[in-house]
Amino acid sequence: MPPERATQIKESMKSNYGGNIHTRIGLSASNISQPKYFCFCPQCLQEDEEKYGEFYWHRIHQLSCVLVCPTHNISLQNSTLLFQQLNQHHYQVANRKNCISDNVVKKYSPQN
Repeated sequence: MPPERATQIKESMKSNYGGNIHTRIGLSASNISQPKYFCFCPQCLQEDEEKYGEFYWHRIHQLSCVLVCPTHNISLQNSTLLFQQLNQHHYQVANRKNCISDNVVKKYSPQN
């Protein structure tokens, strides 16, 4: 991506209007599918609860091609919340009810 476009995208992300971000990064014309559900790393959730007293959605875990937590090298799991809600402005909090771990943790090493 040209540096000028990257700068424009960053400025759009900081502003009150971000409607053109998907077009500028090429996502609108891309065949990369969006995640169906919000994803989480069970270990991140545990650490977030210990450190902050609550869970939160990690942006890196919501990217289309990210399947493994880059911090813990374990598989991300799907929450029960759909990524594309009917109301895109409705915020869904991460909690124990919608982030249910299947207790099957696959650890990856850099060689995998």
